[in-house]
Amino acid sequence: MVNILDVGQQIRRIRKLKLLSQESLSEKIGIDPKSLGRIEKGDYYPAMDTLYRLSVALKVPIQDLFPDIGGNKEISVTEDIRHFLVDFIYSASEQQLVKLYKAALKLKD
Repeated sequence: MVNILDVGQQIRRIRKLKLLSQESLSEKIGIDPKSLGRIEKGDYYPAMDTLYRLSVALKVPIQDLFPDIGGNKEISVTEDIRHFLVDFIYSASEQQLVKLYKAALKLKD
């Protein structure tokens, strides 16, 4: 059975990983920021259409919003970092890419 609190915490974790505020995410999915806060706290369970809009806005498969699916309590931190970096690389400016490249070279040494 899906635990409503776990779903809310998973949504919050993914939102923060994507560097989104409750206000900006709630605007993207068309709900009140207070409603999103209640979902994240586990006070409310989101409707299926809200879950779909959350997955689209957060750019994750809908099953990633459910930490218990497939026996995985959470997506691994490493996996989250990889997704974040890939998203960042594709949306970064040339200047940001150069900075990232230089930082990566320093880490490689």
